[in-house]
Order: sequence, then structure tokens, then C-alpha cells
Amino acid sequence: MDDLMEFLRARLDQDEREARRVPPNQSPAELRAMVTRESGEPFLVVASERVLREIDAKRRMIGRISSHAAVMGWDEVHGDLLRLLALPYADHPDYREGWRP
Repeated sequence: MDDLMEFLRARLDQDEREARRVPPNQSPAELRAMVTRESGEPFLVVASERVLREIDAKRRMIGRISSHAAVMGWDEVHGDLLRLLALPYADHPDYREGWRP
């Protein structure tokens, strides 16, 4: 599961970098402006503050899953939760099909 957690943390770090590129307090029209990801793929800017809160929540979930698994031992539920968190990134080149829930 370490490789899956590493993958998730890297994706969240990338998401955070992209979200922080959007200045706060933008109008809805400005938030719809297209920007370019570091990978060169276009993506629609969304409300960056909400995205940052979501990233924080996911990082906390990964931390809780990891801490719980360290105490109780890794089981199917821990793996399933991590695989579900990784599912939105299934189109990323580093995503492994074996992680698909």
C-alpha cells in the first residue's frame, strides 16, 4: 500500500500546486478561464479554496487510514479506501490497474 499512498500524495501535491495558481476571490467568469497544467493538459479552474479544503481532507483521510492500519494491521478495508481515493486519478500515467476497486 506504500506505493499507492505515495501515488496519492503526489497527485494531491500536484492538485495543490495547480489550485494555488488561482488567485483568491476571483469572479465566476474568471474561474472559468482556461489554464494549462504543468503536464500541458488544459483544465477548467474551479473554486480554488474548495479544492484546497478537499485536498486537506483527503490528506487527513490518508493519514488516518495509515495510522489505523499501523495499529490494527492492513486489511481489505484500508486498501479499499485508498483505492477509492485514487480512482479519480485512473487516467494518470502512473496509475496502476491493480489499484482499481
